[in-house]
Amino acid sequence: MTNPPFIVCELPNAPGIISTTPPYFIGKVWIYKDLERLSKLIKEVNPLTASWVDNYAICITYYSSLSKLKITPFDIQQAEKVIDEMSKYYLNEVIANDLKKFKRNHI
Repeated sequence: MTNPPFIVCELPNAPGIISTTPPYFIGKVWIYKDLERLSKLIKEVNPLTASWVDNYAICITYYSSLSKLKITPFDIQQAEKVIDEMSKYYLNEVIANDLKKFKRNHI
């Protein structure tokens, strides 16, 4: 049996998602009803990287890494790829399995 590529978890005050391979990036899941409000908030927060979940007012941003204290330019490129994969995973594995719960976030 293989591990899933990501594990959905709870961060302080927000849902999260963790990659199951090194460097174990952690993404913060932002879920709002209003896409415009969420867009403004993401711009204010100015995360290291962010990825929007297709057709939903949901964004996943870089939160942390379990194995890296200092982030290099290479790590940023890697984080961008992983966060993009997280948003696809969240759409296909979390949202698709509970469409009713995320109906209000659909745009």
